[in-house]
Amino acid sequence: MSEQSMRQLVKILRGRAGSFRQLSIGSNSSEKVGALLELAVAHGVEWLICDELQQVGDLNVADREILLQAKRRAGIVAMRNCAVLRAVADLCRNNSLEVLFFKGAALSVFIHGHPAARRYCDIDLLVKNWNEAERLKQLLVEKGFVCRNDWPAAFNQLKRRYHVEFQLVSPDGTGVDIHWRFFHAYFVDDFLSAQIQAASWDEFPMVDIYGVSVKTLPAEECLLIIAAHHTMHVWNELRLVCDIAGLVAASPHIDYHRLFSRASETGSRRMLAVALNLAVLVLGLVLPLPAAEALTNDRPSRLIALKLYRRLMTGKSDNNRAGSMLLELACRDGWKARLKFLAVAASQPSDSDFRFIMLRPPWLWCYFIIRPLRQILTILGFSPVTD
Repeated sequence: MSEQSMRQLVKILRGRAGSFRQLSIGSNSSEKVGALLELAVAHGVEWLICDELQQVGDLNVADREILLQAKRRAGIVAMRNCAVLRAVADLCRNNSLEVLFFKGAALSVFIHGHPAARRYCDIDLLVKNWNEAERLKQLLVEKGFVCRNDWPAAFNQLKRRYHVEFQLVSPDGTGVDIHWRFFHAYFVDDFLSAQIQAASWDEFPMVDIYGVSVKTLPAEECLLIIAAHHTMHVWNELRLVCDIAGLVAASPHIDYHRLFSRASETGSRRMLAVALNLAVLVLGLVLPLPAAEALTNDRPSRLIALKLYRRLMTGKSDNNRAGSMLLELACRDGWKARLKFLAVAASQPSDSDFRFIMLRPPWLWCYFIIRPLRQILTILGFSPVTD
């Protein structure tokens, strides 16, 4: 990937598709369009790029056909995913299960107005508690879904306390993640999940996904969660930055004073600040005044965002456990929070530890010893199983 191509891609995402006329001039314009779309696919923004470039009036017929086919492929993938989402939503409705769909198609519709506008691999949903997660898992298994992390009953206490989701796969291969909390407690405080689960979901926003209406997260909670989630993924794709810029633009009524206060309570303030700064650097996001004021004196978050921006533009990603750990540490709200993160992350077992080695009672306590050792192996690149 050339930095010039990346800059062209970013320029188009900033809404300057007219500048593409210069790129499309010449006999090999279709090759240039194809190369640009290949880069867009790698960053999960092909639908957005196609949609923007189709506004350019003087593209030749071949270029328009390339864009049309790429957009159609993105749409087909989204429709397959959303067919499973609809089946899950209907199943929950018929069995009186309250669920919130977040990320994925719900976020794409909330931000861009179309399920195919951002790439996603699976369907994420939140239920009120572990018991409802277990109940929904059983209902889906009866429909032919396969649970990828369905451990013996002896693991339930560990899993309920320390893990976050059941991972299922539909008969056609679509992933469905049933969350009873958003994040491991060592990453973001459980307070955020508990607050949302305790609230009444009756007033939460609805989004229409190919004819089915589902509940999703309010903008403030959504912004907190995707800022933290994308930090785990080291901001290695443009679609992640587009999520932040799109959500801010689509939600003019966010109370940023309340948002930053909640971020501080859950230990994710710097993650939020980095996310907003990165959207400003990459996509030229104009922040509302309260958000801009909250970032004024946060020099560390600007430096982290600048480093991420340079990595993104040059294609040098740290998408490995060591790089992810360093970013997660840098995005902690102070040294006490960093030390706590290291201590708790090294001591709380998860599915990855169960996959690393399968123990049986009465030896389950050994996971608390295995966990720090496996984390060291993972950071050094020797562990075949990662979180």
